[in-house]
Amino acid sequence: MNKKLTIASALLAASAAFAFQTWIGADEGSYRVLTEIGNSTDTEGYWFSYNDKNDGGESEVVWPVTPGTTYSDDALDPIIDECKGVCGTASLSKGTLTYPAFVGIGFNVVGENAKDKTKSDPGDATAWGGVCITYTSDAKAQLELGLGDFDTEIKYANPYVDLAKATSPMTKTISWSQFKQPTWYTDKNKISGDEAAAQLVAIKFKIQGADGDYKFNICAIGVLFTLSVVHPLLRLSSLAVPSASLALSPTQLQKS
Repeated sequence: MNKKLTIASALLAASAAFAFQTWIGADEGSYRVLTEIGNSTDTEGYWFSYNDKNDGGESEVVWPVTPGTTYSDDALDPIIDECKGVCGTASLSKGTLTYPAFVGIGFNVVGENAKDKTKSDPGDATAWGGVCITYTSDAKAQLELGLGDFDTEIKYANPYVDLAKATSPMTKTISWSQFKQPTWYTDKNKISGDEAAAQLVAIKFKIQGADGDYKFNICAIGVLFTLSVVHPLLRLSSLAVPSASLALSPTQLQKS
């Protein structure tokens, strides 16, 4: 028996016991990531977008169809139906920013705080072991671990990994230990990828860089190793390794 396959299968079985259900945009009615660690508000796993406009940027996601349902004007269900994933064009425009423009797509893993809907609760995703993502992107992207209020304490130097440009669907398998803070961050209040996973608020796909228009599609996301097993159309490539040395300097601090 193939030893590597045996190890991967064992890890898959262990993580799947505690993991969210693998989200594949091509599956009918797949509008939400079922993380299995949601709180009582039942608001985890809904896709959202964010951008740099609060800081003077003019970036936005241009959707292929109009978002919204009878339940929410911001719901991305029509986009998922259209693209078989979460797709759009990252239209980056720096405006008056002092750092490169950005937009992002993400989902909360636990959900809104029951007493304050402007905040989202953290949860322990350690048992997942990490994440897999299948995507396309005209530009280099980042997969980032959102930590809620703790983001400000670490000056938005969130643990992340780089995702390469991909004109056809690319799958990356990333363990929690591979998520690193950028090298410019030198404060004492540091956090590793494993530590971040234990207090995880959101998983974010971010495109940040020079002004321009960049198409992307988030096709699927799951826990460690799942995408290479559950969906034959999604191929597993080599492990993603973060290039923290290429991250932004403090004067280019991103806020998301």
